[in-house]
Amino acid sequence: MLIEAFDTVVFAEGLLGRLKDAQKLIARKQLPDEKQWLATAVERLAAAVGPLEGLAVKSAQLPELEPVRGDLAKSLQHGAIDAVERLQAGITFVGGPRAPVLEELFGPYKLPPLRRAAREEFEKFIGSFNKRLKAQYTKRILAGDEFAPVQPALAQLAAAFDAWKNAFSPEPLPEAEADKLRAQLTVAADALVEPMHQARLLAEAALISVDGAFAETGLAAKPKKRSAPKAAAPEVEPQPETDEEVAAEAAAAEAEAQPPPEVTEKVAPKPAKKGRAAARS
Repeated sequence: MLIEAFDTVVFAEGLLGRLKDAQKLIARKQLPDEKQWLATAVERLAAAVGPLEGLAVKSAQLPELEPVRGDLAKSLQHGAIDAVERLQAGITFVGGPRAPVLEELFGPYKLPPLRRAAREEFEKFIGSFNKRLKAQYTKRILAGDEFAPVQPALAQLAAAFDAWKNAFSPEPLPEAEADKLRAQLTVAADALVEPMHQARLLAEAALISVDGAFAETGLAAKPKKRSAPKAAAPEVEPQPETDEEVAAEAAAAEAEAQPPPEVTEKVAPKPAKKGRAAARS
């Protein structure tokens, strides 16, 4: 099923990010073996996911994947906020934590809640942030030689914003390209099953000594299981009526057309009055 293949690819990309988060979680702990296990998990999964960069976004253009575009947009929304945070970190590293451009760009926003923001709210954020990026002061500062190291982060941010927008209105693909993409998606999902399983086992072993870390980092999650769409009820062709059915219907129609028989009420005779009965006697 193509949707399951798509979910596997998207899940693998998310799993790689969660493994890197787990590395940060135990970075300061005295767990040399566990750190090596996590590093192996990241290395193994990254080798499988790396060649698939952009495949999920491209696959969302397939008509049969329309039901999962909202899920993809949510994943891309997280990626866009990651790109914003990388830009923030880059500017802080180059200009220092008190660089005025930091307040100019990031001051009004709380980034963590934006990961869960609705589509309309996130669209407003993108528009507002891009407006601040294009302000004369910001453009002049970031165009300086001092901030040259943050230019790749700016390019990544623009690409992340565009990818999120395109998830809602993909352009149709030529049929030959669509068939090729379907095959690539199916092969990729099959190839990811083993490295994903190995990476999760390595991560579980590495984090077992850190109470609750495996669940808190989201590594215990599994790919989404979607219920298969309900099949439409088969159409039943009307069968021709038999002679007996036609005759029965005609008799019933004729009976309904005949008027009902008249009903004559019988009136009982009134009893004689007591006075007259006594006179006659």
